[in-house]
Amino acid sequence: MSRKTALNAVGMVLAAAVVAAGAFFLARQSGDGVPAAAQPAPADDSVLPGTDTTPEPGAEIDTSKPGWYIPLENAEREKPRFDQEINGIAVGPTVLDPGVRDCDPGEAVALTDLAEAQNSMLRISPSYLPKGAIQGRHEASSCRGRIVTHVIEYEIPAAADADAKIKSGEVRWEDIEHGGKLTVFRSLSQGPVYRSSNYAAERWKPATVRGLPAAVAEPILPIGLGRSAIVIWDAERGVRTVITGSNRTLAEVMQVAEGLK
Repeated sequence: MSRKTALNAVGMVLAAAVVAAGAFFLARQSGDGVPAAAQPAPADDSVLPGTDTTPEPGAEIDTSKPGWYIPLENAEREKPRFDQEINGIAVGPTVLDPGVRDCDPGEAVALTDLAEAQNSMLRISPSYLPKGAIQGRHEASSCRGRIVTHVIEYEIPAAADADAKIKSGEVRWEDIEHGGKLTVFRSLSQGPVYRSSNYAAERWKPATVRGLPAAVAEPILPIGLGRSAIVIWDAERGVRTVITGSNRTLAEVMQVAEGLK
C-alpha cells in the first residue's frame, strides 16, 4: 500500500504566527514529503529499508523500487542545519525574523476581500504553474490600510495511474506526475530573513531572480525529492517573497519564481 512520508520538520515550511516586531505573519506549507500516490509500494513479501538505513556510497538510486526514498530521507535528517547568510539573506533554524514592516504586534488583521491583495504590490499571479495545479489556501492580512502578508498554496495532483505504475515498477518516480505542492508567500518585511529548519545547511546557495538577490535551497535530489525553497529580497520595496516546493524540481520552482511580478 502506498504511504506518505515526511522530512525532518513536519507540518510547516512557513509559519503562521504573530511575530515580535510585526504582526499576523502567515506563511506555512504542509510537510508532505513524498505524496502517497507517488510512493512505490512494496509487494506483500517486500521489506522496506529501516529508519536507520542510509544510502550506500556509490549505490545507484532506483526510484522504481519500494522505499527508495527512505535511506535518502534518513541521511537528510542527520545533516547539519545552522544559521547562515546567503546572498545577504539570513536563513536557518534560529534566525530572528524582524517581522512585518511598520506594524505593531497584534495590529494586523485577516483580509476578507482577497481581491485587495491581488491589487497590491504583494500580488501573487505567477505566469507559470505546473499542469493541473489547483489553487488551495489563499490568505492575506492588512495593517494601517496596507496589505502586509499574502500567501497562496497550489496542489499538483498525481497522475491517476501513478500509484499503480510505480508499484509495478513500470515507471520510475520521476518519469510520471507523482504529485506535490507549491506555496508562494509575500510580505512587507523589515529585513531579508527566512527561518526554517527544513533544509540542510549544505543545500543553500546564492542566486538571482528577476534581477534580485535570492537564497535557494535545493531539493534532496535534482529529480525533486523533498522540499525546496527560493527566498527573494526586494530591498527597494521592502518585499520578501518565498516560494517553496514539495516534490518539485528546482527548475520548476524557479520557473514559478521568475513568473511573479
